[in-house]
Amino acid sequence: MLHRILLSSLLLLSIDLLASPLTTQLIDIPNMRQSECLQHSQVALQNLHFLDIKTVDNTTLFAQDPPYYAAILCHAEKESVYITISGKQASKNQQFMQQIYTYFHHIVLQNNLCQLTPNNWESCDNQTVKLLGYVPAPHQIRPAPILSIPNLPTIQQVDTPQALLQSYMNVGEKQIILLSTQPIACVAGLEVIGRLESVALGGAPRTKSSYQGWSLYVDSVQCLQ
Repeated sequence: MLHRILLSSLLLLSIDLLASPLTTQLIDIPNMRQSECLQHSQVALQNLHFLDIKTVDNTTLFAQDPPYYAAILCHAEKESVYITISGKQASKNQQFMQQIYTYFHHIVLQNNLCQLTPNNWESCDNQTVKLLGYVPAPHQIRPAPILSIPNLPTIQQVDTPQALLQSYMNVGEKQIILLSTQPIACVAGLEVIGRLESVALGGAPRTKSSYQGWSLYVDSVQCLQ
């Protein structure tokens, strides 16, 4: 893998020796075939309006939008893709990189969703799922525990992703606690992808600590009409 990465970087740099600095990133792509990786790489570069996209040795895509150049090396058997962006402004390089990362991250989430069944959410507990539902009106929000994590520099988040904002969505008869780092602006229907987690406070029935339900750590949100 290393020699391919070095070759890709050298070829990219040879296109325009003056293009600098160089931004690189390795992205995990579990459960993605090589052909799928190449196809998604093509779309990712087209979304950035890069021109003259070429495939090399069925592993690497090169593209250009002078003075910026990009290379995406697909290594599906190692479940990884290696991104290289070369250009004159580091901030622009990082912007391109973030857009490619976001695109692949969304594809990976879609490819690795746990399939929920209406009566058996327990099978997807602590796994990534996609939920379709709607935003409840304020008077429809049921009593629920506060699960949002305060942004305290003294607390080191390890196993739980940082979640600053708590909101709600209804999925059928269930009301789900949403935990997100950004406000969710949807006012009607929404499609949410994230990690599902059961919530059971274990208290006596009909007390504040008797809550049983579900939370979702949000990765992506799409508002629906």
